[in-house]
Amino acid sequence: MKSLMRIKNKRAVPVAHRSEPKKRGIKLQAPFSLGGFRLMALVAVLVLVAFMIYTPLNTYLQQKAEMKRVAASISQKEAEKEQLINDIERYNDEAYVREQARLRLGLIEQGETAFRLVDPALNDPNDADADAKANAEKDQPWYRTMWKSIATPPAESEPAEQTDMHLPIAPAP
Repeated sequence: MKSLMRIKNKRAVPVAHRSEPKKRGIKLQAPFSLGGFRLMALVAVLVLVAFMIYTPLNTYLQQKAEMKRVAASISQKEAEKEQLINDIERYNDEAYVREQARLRLGLIEQGETAFRLVDPALNDPNDADADAKANAEKDQPWYRTMWKSIATPPAESEPAEQTDMHLPIAPAP
């Protein structure tokens, strides 16, 4: 028995905290907290990941915009090509070529008589003088033009002739 007690004694080592009753409730842990270094490392990793995603994404979006621009350019060039093909077909038509020769070059068919109407208002010699004055005024510096507009009073305009419309001024009694 003594030996059994010795074994018991060896097994039962008195410990200071064993005499206290064990708390059997739910053990609450502190919420996960990041230290300053861990937080900085996490932010650095997130910035690195964002940069790694941004670069290819930016390239993708630029290439997509370039593809849209090129597609629009291609459609514009195709429309221009169609217009040029239509122009070529029109110029292959003999009637269209003759019409354009008459309109643009003033050509006439054999046996036709050409008439040119001259407007007398176009040959007004006073009009040429007015054009020369206008050109001379344009060649002057801006301050002379301004001084002339201030120094010379405007010409008095004649009152417009009042035509009698034969309308009553006051109603007849």
